Amino acid sequence: MNERDALRALAADLPHAGDDAAVIDGTVITTDMLHERTDFPPGTTRYTAGWRAVGASLSDVAAMGAAARAAVAVYADAAFDPGDLDRFVAGAVDVSEAVDAEYVGGDLDEHVEFTTATTAVGRVTDAGAVTRDGAGPGDALCVTGEWGRPRRRCGCSSAATRSRSSARTNCSGSRRGSRTGWRSRGRRPR
Repeated sequence: MNERDALRALAADLPHAGDDAAVIDGTVITTDMLHERTDFPPGTTRYTAGWRAVGASLSDVAAMGAAARAAVAVYADAAFDPGDLDRFVAGAVDVSEAVDAEYVGGDLDEHVEFTTATTAVGRVTDAGAVTRDGAGPGDALCVTGEWGRPRRRCGCSSAATRSRSSARTNCSGSRRGSRTGWRSRGRRPR
């Protein structure tokens, strides 16, 4: 069973399975897991891994129409190199600050492959949560990155992924895009 099939199976008991995040009394919460072999192209620095991992969860919060408040991450590796750990945290802090959120810590674990799991929380804005079932004709599809880029850089790309990655949507002024875009302070992942 692949991830999409698993989500369909869970949908019977968890009706919101498949949305970018859960909404509980106006609080949005999401968790993501990334692995070195499948999610980080060779040569990815720990700074970029921290930025990308925490950014994935922050992006899910934004996709739900919420303002991000905080993020945490699990950092697991075969050994702890202090420089790598510091760079990962710096990336996590920088991406959090880029969206006016706070990186507040996490957990460490030993694992055979570099793996990170991140959680972000946010608060639904006055406009309300944006769920996948709420989309309609005329709504913009907004992407905070390039579709398929990590898979392409890992050499796992298909022709379909490459053709989708060239599709871009300008979200400015759209009903959805005006609530879900990143607020940048000119920082870029290193």
